Amino acid sequence: MRIFRLLVPILAMSLLTGCGGRWVYSDYREIDQVELIQALGMDEEGGEITVTASTGGLEEPVVLRSTSVSISRAMRRMQDYTSRKYIFFGHTAHLLLGESAAAQGVDPYLEHMEHSVEMRLNTFLYVVRDGTAQ
Repeated sequence: MRIFRLLVPILAMSLLTGCGGRWVYSDYREIDQVELIQALGMDEEGGEITVTASTGGLEEPVVLRSTSVSISRAMRRMQDYTSRKYIFFGHTAHLLLGESAAAQGVDPYLEHMEHSVEMRLNTFLYVVRDGTAQ
């Protein structure tokens, strides 16, 4: 009886260790299936936001562009433009704002960075004068 009391907790702890394979973490992706975004450009025109994303690194850079009524929607729509790759915004180091977007205020862009679970808070912010962030 004493062994049974010890066996049940040991068995329960061994099942909860996470060593059971891929069923514990279902959103697993290989690194070659991920587009790591290094820079984002955001422009505003006519009430719509255009988000331009660029990868970096050793390979040929990939540039993606999407337009929507909100920053979040434009970033989500970019996923439709890639070829079976997942867009990862966690490595974004630079955020560029076009002059027209910055003239209307940087608060919506900073709030998006603050509240987004995909973006990091130490991203550098640049304002493009006499041009767009594309």
